[in-house]
Amino acid sequence: MGIVRGHHGTIFIDSQLGRGSIFRVIFPVSERSAQVEGIQNNGNSIGGVGGRTGEGTILIIDDEPAIRDLVSTLVSSVGFAPITAHDGREGIAMFKENVADIVAVVVDRTMPEMNGEEVIREITRMQKDTRVIVSRGYLEDEWIQKIATGHDTTFIEKPYRPRAFLEKLREAF
Repeated sequence: MGIVRGHHGTIFIDSQLGRGSIFRVIFPVSERSAQVEGIQNNGNSIGGVGGRTGEGTILIIDDEPAIRDLVSTLVSSVGFAPITAHDGREGIAMFKENVADIVAVVVDRTMPEMNGEEVIREITRMQKDTRVIVSRGYLEDEWIQKIATGHDTTFIEKPYRPRAFLEKLREAF
């Protein structure tokens, strides 16, 4: 719902007992063509916004394949090596296997089985100074205050644009 609202869309639901439900997700039409902007690496910064060129591996943990693919492309474009996991349990296993190479973790706040908070707690237990970017569909101020205490954590709200993600990545470093 947060992603739909973020795109100024709406959801219509038709539900009949014993027959099922139909969800219609409606988004406004855009007259602009789709573009991926701001992902060039100019050789001296993350996304051309100042800072540093990417070095090392970034672990991306998200249950949405499209998000994993987008973030992989973005971090690759600025010099990092992406590795991905489709849920928290796989993410923890990937972190353990690659802990020496991982310089940051991008984790979705809400995932089935093991949520982002549990993943962050486990990862920071293994490696306290791990940089974390939490991706979430809506603002949760109380949760942010709780999880951010004592951790190097950056937050980005879905849906996000490539340039906004790269800014958050730069902020994390």
